[in-house]
Amino acid sequence: MECVSELMTPNPVVVASGTPIRRAAHILLTLGIRHLPVVGPDGRLAGVLTDYAVFREADGDRVAGDLARPCAVVAEEDDPLGGMLAGMLACRVDAIVVVSDIGHPVGIVTEHDAVRLGQGLLVPEFTAIYAASRPVLSVDRHQPATDALALMQGHAIRHVLVTDDGVVCGVLSFRDLFVADVGRILRQPADHFFTTSRVIQAVGDRSLLSMARTMVARRIGCIPIVDCAGRPVAIVTRTDVVGAVVQALENEALFPAQPSRRYSAA
Repeated sequence: MECVSELMTPNPVVVASGTPIRRAAHILLTLGIRHLPVVGPDGRLAGVLTDYAVFREADGDRVAGDLARPCAVVAEEDDPLGGMLAGMLACRVDAIVVVSDIGHPVGIVTEHDAVRLGQGLLVPEFTAIYAASRPVLSVDRHQPATDALALMQGHAIRHVLVTDDGVVCGVLSFRDLFVADVGRILRQPADHFFTTSRVIQAVGDRSLLSMARTMVARRIGCIPIVDCAGRPVAIVTRTDVVGAVVQALENEALFPAQPSRRYSAA
């Protein structure tokens, strides 16, 4: 796999710049996606609308064009895959829109796509702890969910661990709060918004490849690493996996594999 076109999701759902925010929120929730390319009257890419931006304005009267962020980086179908993913990391974005030669959106590549690619690139000997993020941010399960939201907003992250007496008992994602009725967040503790009763977690010697496979299979954005008592020591996010994938692509370019070796993003 060498080009962006081999990894991208083609024909992404787009919205016009004049689309009401409530309509955009409905599309994001119904399709279970986090990004909507926004196009102008000429069909050219004008920006990207994220679930985070919509969350803040879900009850307002603004339109997609008001809240769409400018694209820090875009790609074309024949661009090198490694360079595009490196740009994703450098610009601290979790999705890149792929455009035609006249600027029309023709595809999108997200961190989830890059993690899928990692299933064919990462080696089992590479343990996850070396790619994991620290420090780990958490809230007690009895704290209001707004405390978790404040951590997410203050640190530009999408996941906060929830603990019970210091032991990991759940993961609260921005998506959990976005899907919930916003008004209820003020009145509910963090553990009210769990989507599963059993948190997926790992010990420090688990391979990053294994964790990438779990992320893809379960469609989750992070896995906490815990000690023998269940206390958090680190967390592996999709961004961490993307960084390892970029490094693997660079290594592959320096030391090409045998012609018979093939990788798949499936």
